[in-house]
Amino acid sequence: MFWASWNEPCRVMMRPFRAMAVAKRRAAIFCQVDVDKFKDIVERYRVEALPTFLLLKQGVEKGRVVGAKVGDLSNIIMANI
Repeated sequence: MFWASWNEPCRVMMRPFRAMAVAKRRAAIFCQVDVDKFKDIVERYRVEALPTFLLLKQGVEKGRVVGAKVGDLSNIIMANI
């Protein structure tokens, strides 16, 4: 999850993201990347809007969800783990 503390949609998605991370903790690793602290990672993955969720599998991007879309995020996770 690429996020920023000042971004309202990021704050809205924090609880669902953490719930998914706990529920799927044995199948995947969930990370939060603060866009203000890790600008090199933001550039590497071409993050242009917040929140952005990337699903990486063995270093390859398998999916991306941009925005506060709980259903889309859940679907992409379930389809790839």
